[in-house]
Amino acid sequence: MSGRSRYVAVALVGFVLFGAICDAFVAYAHLRFSSAVLGMLVLLALLAVRRRIDPPLERAAHLLLRWFALLFVPACVGVMQYGTLLAHAWLGVCVTLVLSTLIGIAVAAAVGTAVHRRVRRA
Repeated sequence: MSGRSRYVAVALVGFVLFGAICDAFVAYAHLRFSSAVLGMLVLLALLAVRRRIDPPLERAAHLLLRWFALLFVPACVGVMQYGTLLAHAWLGVCVTLVLSTLIGIAVAAAVGTAVHRRVRRA
């Protein structure tokens, strides 16, 4: 294994361990939201405090983004597995998807605008 591959492997293992720690914390604290959400918030806070991204983390993130489409396979399997349930609750699912998409776009636009203004002032 080359040095570059080793760094990526270490970063990926770090992501998995980070996820496991967040899973354990959410279970221990009986929080009512996903450990993935907690993990992303903690990772965002760490990156904001450090104000830089280490090369192994950046390489691992690029690797994950390159294969991002494969992460949707479990969701597709879930849709197929729970087809009868979705047939009964399709309206609620559709409304939720549309609203969450619109809210996500609005939040992304607001954050992008705020960052753009801040960068322009600096």
